[in-house]
This record gives sequence, C-alpha cells and structure tokens, in this order.
Amino acid sequence: MRKYRGFEFKRAVTLAIYKVCATLNRPPVDITWGKAPSPCINDRGYIQMPNIRDDAWVNHNDMMRFVGYGVHEILHWVYTDFGATYAGHGHHAQHT
Repeated sequence: MRKYRGFEFKRAVTLAIYKVCATLNRPPVDITWGKAPSPCINDRGYIQMPNIRDDAWVNHNDMMRFVGYGVHEILHWVYTDFGATYAGHGHHAQHT
C-alpha cells in the first residue's frame, strides 16, 4: 500500500478537495491544518482539518478517509443553513 509523508498527504488531500469543489461548481475552499480536533467548515468555506505532522508516515486509506471528511464538510457548506446554526466557529462534526 502506498505511503505518504505528512506534507505529501496534506497536499494530496487539499488537491482532491479542490477537485470536488470544481466538480460541484463551487469556489475552492480554504483549508488549514491543525486548528480543530475534527474537521469543520464555516459559512465562508474555510475548512479546518486536524493536524498531521509533516514527517509522519500516512497510508493511502488515511488519505481517502481525510478526502471523505473534506467532501462531508463541503456538503455542509452547500446544504447547511448557517444562518440558523452558525455560532462563529464552524460546523463541528460529532462522529463517534
């Protein structure tokens, strides 16, 4: 199975999420790494992802999982009424 260094992983996930935005005819989101314990998005399309160290070894399944998190957050951006739910910090997925 393919393995990625953390810096390669973050770049690959980011590019995949940009492609999803393009496919949905949405402007690209702004992605930051390390500021949230779980992925979240706000009403302006700013996604915060959990940090992955640049020198970490991450496998392909992890990359696909993080792309899935990004798609999940983009769909919140498309379908969530942030006026009713937005508290200033973005939507935090509560997955257990």
